[in-house]
Amino acid sequence: MGNETEEHDFLATCDECGRAYAATLTEDGEILPLGARPGCRCGGKSFSPVNEADFDEAFDD
Repeated sequence: MGNETEEHDFLATCDECGRAYAATLTEDGEILPLGARPGCRCGGKSFSPVNEADFDEAFDD
C-alpha cells in the first residue's frame, strides 16, 4: 500500500515570480509548496501546476 499523498505531489510555480517548487494539492484544492509553506520566498501565496507536456518539451533535443 503506497502513501496516498504521493498521488497529489507535482511541480508548481509561484504565480508572482515563477519559482518552481515540488508541491502538493490539499483536500480543499489549495496548492502548497513542499518545504516552503505557507508560500514562496518572494512572498507569493498562489501557485499553478506545471503542465507535464510543457516540462517534457523543455528537455527534448
